[in-house]
Amino acid sequence: MASFQDGSIMLFDKEKEDESFHLGNNSKGSVVKKNMFIVSKPSSKVASKCNPVSHWKLSNQAITAFAFSPDCQHVAVVGHDGLLRVINFLQDRMSDVYEAYYGGLFCVVWSPDGKYILTGGQDDLVTIWDFKEQRIVARCQGHKSWVRGVAFDSWRCDENVYRFASVGEDARLILWDFSVNAIHKPKKTSRRRGTSVSTVSSSPPPMTSLLATIQPQPTLHPVLSKSQVAFLQPTIVKTIHGDPCIGVYFREDVIVTTDKRGRVNIWKRPS
Repeated sequence: MASFQDGSIMLFDKEKEDESFHLGNNSKGSVVKKNMFIVSKPSSKVASKCNPVSHWKLSNQAITAFAFSPDCQHVAVVGHDGLLRVINFLQDRMSDVYEAYYGGLFCVVWSPDGKYILTGGQDDLVTIWDFKEQRIVARCQGHKSWVRGVAFDSWRCDENVYRFASVGEDARLILWDFSVNAIHKPKKTSRRRGTSVSTVSSSPPPMTSLLATIQPQPTLHPVLSKSQVAFLQPTIVKTIHGDPCIGVYFREDVIVTTDKRGRVNIWKRPS
């Protein structure tokens, strides 16, 4: 899977040969909608032998990051438009669209058990989303600039407490401990997965040698106010680089961070 600045994603099969791929007018210059999800595929004859397997048009702004769920059935996608999209990868179907508190989103990751999704971006926040319950859980406040990287610590996550980290352009590494039972829930709860009603949009005009479909509309989740969402405070805050940080990764015995100058730092885990 590869994402692009034009707001599209392409899926490839490493066993297949690459072939030129041209989109019809139905995905070019499309009206910008939060629920945009146009799937274009080559004809069955071409698709059986050649790449790409599929083309997704999600936005007219850049896709900045995507992450697969642990079971590889869903993919979470974020972009400059400030939307988190949850897509059923196996069915080519988008189920949910969530809005950031402010600005674009740069990073996304799933919890090891697939229950939660983290995002970070221009609102200086790390946001926790509940995948199954289709709702925002908490906003994590501690950065003083854009959040560029998030990661769960697989060695410190269990059914009760989840440890995760974030880094940002403020050169901070922040560790967070999230306990489901210790945090209050939003006042307004969303419907559980599978209870929402979707509407089907009309089919686009036929494309030469392409089969294009517009999927049922996903559930749109509007931004909730501060009073409706819990705020999580940091466990550890440390300024670690002289330049903005862009990545954080957990290993069994260390934490790895990267910055915009291309430097890689390895840190001992806190006791």
